[in-house]
Amino acid sequence: MINLEDVRVLLLTWHGTAILPVLRSLGPEVSRIVVLHGLPNDVVAKSVYARPFIRFEAEVPDSALCEEVRRVASLFGCSVLFPADDLAVEFTSRNAAVLSQSITVAPSPSAAMLERIRCKVAFTRQLSELGLDHPRSAQGDTPRSLLADTLTRLRPPWMVKASCRSGGQGIFRCETPAELTGACEQLAAEGARFLVQEFVPGPDADCSFLAVNGKVLAATTQHSIAKGRDYAPATEIRLHPHPPLRGMAERLAAALGWNGLAHLDAVQDERDGSYKLLELNARCWGSLLASTAAGVNFPKLLIESALGRRVEEPPLRAGRFYMGGLGIRRALGLDGPKWGMRETDVPYFLEDPWPEIQAWWNARGH
Repeated sequence: MINLEDVRVLLLTWHGTAILPVLRSLGPEVSRIVVLHGLPNDVVAKSVYARPFIRFEAEVPDSALCEEVRRVASLFGCSVLFPADDLAVEFTSRNAAVLSQSITVAPSPSAAMLERIRCKVAFTRQLSELGLDHPRSAQGDTPRSLLADTLTRLRPPWMVKASCRSGGQGIFRCETPAELTGACEQLAAEGARFLVQEFVPGPDADCSFLAVNGKVLAATTQHSIAKGRDYAPATEIRLHPHPPLRGMAERLAAALGWNGLAHLDAVQDERDGSYKLLELNARCWGSLLASTAAGVNFPKLLIESALGRRVEEPPLRAGRFYMGGLGIRRALGLDGPKWGMRETDVPYFLEDPWPEIQAWWNARGH
């Protein structure tokens, strides 16, 4: 049996704040995490789990970064490379053959797999081919044809989405033909490819999973309860089993031959309870700590899989989870009933407080 306490991980990332949940999930489990980072970020550098925090030039050629990975892995005795965000996953997929000569690369999707999910337009077509339900979409290759088909076949309100953006960017909800036309014209002027879909009323429902060669080894499913803003990650979620949604994720992973971590975004239609799939992200997700707190530590499971250990899916502790400022208020009982610490990210902050303290200090203009 592999003892993860002896394992040193090289964590590769371009997006600093997005890796805090990874550091806090994996940090207590392994001997050391060396962070190789493409942008300066003194907030993440303050984490007690980033030992050390090394910056590389974000625009370097792949060959130079591969050499830097080799050098850092050798210098600190790292045995596993963990790509923690979308750019890191893309880099790893392009250079897996070279990287694997000097370090074990955690399971991650191939470049071909990424191409099949990156574009929302192409992904929607693939869902149709697989018979997986998704919001009804307009057909057309030009803004004019999309508008015409939308007004002919789809009922308002409509959702207009930039094809290759994430984080809730480039999404418009349109109630009238004038709003629809304006959103389409704006994205077209920006040079963005986009799609138009019928709005589906209901809560966000997501499935996070780890798969190897298309087989899902572990998964958690969740509903969004509250958000800080429209289309942004939830601040309050409820984790509990959703066999139909997990089944859809398993079918999709098998069809793609998926490797690595993924987060499947969906919505549960309040009209009939069905799930409509929206997109698949090949990166660690904002609510990662919720899964960890519920007993499913995806970063740890990914490392175990990379090292050849048999992955046994942990049981899920169903319940609510509160993140960020809402989590602190819930833990202190300042905003309604007081919730247990385990249902918030407060314990992770208490164990690793310096990133938030640094962010607060920066916000004060220091």
